[in-house]
Amino acid sequence: MLVTYKMSFATIIRNSLLLAVGRLPMSVGIRLLHCVPVALGIALCLYAGEGADPNTTFQQGVGNILGMRAGTVNLLYNVIVLAIFLFANRNLVGIGSIIVGFCLGPLMNVFEDMVHWMLPMELSLVVRLGIAFLGIVCCAVSLAWYVPLN
Repeated sequence: MLVTYKMSFATIIRNSLLLAVGRLPMSVGIRLLHCVPVALGIALCLYAGEGADPNTTFQQGVGNILGMRAGTVNLLYNVIVLAIFLFANRNLVGIGSIIVGFCLGPLMNVFEDMVHWMLPMELSLVVRLGIAFLGIVCCAVSLAWYVPLN
């Protein structure tokens, strides 16, 4: 027998947040710490200009067309994806999804500014490849540390 019931969107959000309150302080800290090296890694890959992952490349292309920065497009993309998942299957959206969704893009913009400020414009291919490799390592280490926590 199928049991259905109606809940308002506000009730769904409230119930989801109440489930995560017990683990909230540690969870938020871990997720925020995870965002920093990922955003730095993506910013380094974008600065190197030697390619990035398909999603970031898509966001960079959309940003070039719309005249927006990759981090801003990342924020918009993540908000759209979060909204789709909230309606499709809200159990897949947790506090980590929300933190990463809203923090990664702005942190990408901050690190992109920092990298452009610290490094000269003209770099040799070897140096650009080294910067891209460093960006990939930042992302990989952060994701390897973060993913097993779930």
